[in-house]
Amino acid sequence: MVFYGQTVDGIPDRGYILYITALVMVLVAAVFVTARLGTRIVTRQLGLDDICLGLALVSSVVLTAAIDMSVYHGYGRHKPDMKDMNAAMMWFFIAQIPYKIALGFTKVSLVLLYLRIFITKTFQRVGRGYLVVILAWTIASVLVTILQCIPIKASWDKKIVDKKCVDKNSWWYAFAAINTVTDFLIVILPIRPILNLKLSKQDRIGLLCVFGIGAFVCVTSILRTVAVSQTSTGLDQSWDFIPRSTWTLVECNMGIICACLPLLRRPLSFIFPWLFRRGTTRGKSGKSYEPTELQYMERSRRLRATQSQEEILQSESEAGRDSPKGEEAQIAVTTEIRQVTTAEYDAELQKRLKLGM
Repeated sequence: MVFYGQTVDGIPDRGYILYITALVMVLVAAVFVTARLGTRIVTRQLGLDDICLGLALVSSVVLTAAIDMSVYHGYGRHKPDMKDMNAAMMWFFIAQIPYKIALGFTKVSLVLLYLRIFITKTFQRVGRGYLVVILAWTIASVLVTILQCIPIKASWDKKIVDKKCVDKNSWWYAFAAINTVTDFLIVILPIRPILNLKLSKQDRIGLLCVFGIGAFVCVTSILRTVAVSQTSTGLDQSWDFIPRSTWTLVECNMGIICACLPLLRRPLSFIFPWLFRRGTTRGKSGKSYEPTELQYMERSRRLRATQSQEEILQSESEAGRDSPKGEEAQIAVTTEIRQVTTAEYDAELQKRLKLGM
């Protein structure tokens, strides 16, 4: 029988919660990342943001493997009942490293995606500033995690007496707080550019919902912080830390999943059609007008695969660069109501194809 942290011979064990959560979450994340990367490869738009998200998934897989190995050696049981305490705690220590790397790559991927879409000078400066902060935070977090005790082995081997360690409770609180703040900042980053787009209210709400799903990651970060506060004084780490470790796995993989959703707007529009406008709008002259996005979409099917929402936003923000109304108008128009000639369409399509490559 495969051991996955279940109760055996009457020995209480909570390890199965971690084991199953880790496997389910990483498999779901893998499905979303595969869909995103497959779409980008087919449309020849693979970018650095996609590569970073792929690396985040790889880190999550390593995290899952390390957590499951820790459970296999007894993590989830009370200390006296653990099969091999040193091995279990060593694997748990190892799992902390890919967790922080996965968070860093996910955040970087999201910011890089925004930088591809919203190309105003102000947004680019702010976005690059975000990248610097996230990269510095990720590197510092990984280093502190690895070097939290000197010698490093003292991090999991409690028999080592001659050691120097950071205050782990203070470190966990600091990490959780900074992690939650950076998540929140990434969620609000695209709000203003989206609100400035010349779209219907319904379309703006739809886009805000797609980009704002990352708010759920903020919720999981807060829940993880609460779990940390509730278990920070626990002496039986293997047993007491299960809730916080579970939220760690959920947070890590939900971040990856949410990072894929902005590029899956069309599938989401079929699931939630009320969020995304479909159809035409009639102008004052009585003529029937279609949103530019829909006009281009219909004709581009004969040329290449359908463009993603990221392409549409990116090209329209590019088109707004020379607008005399200032930077606020530079990222405006995704579905501006207008008629276009064949020449205008061809020129615009070529621009979009170049921008998406």
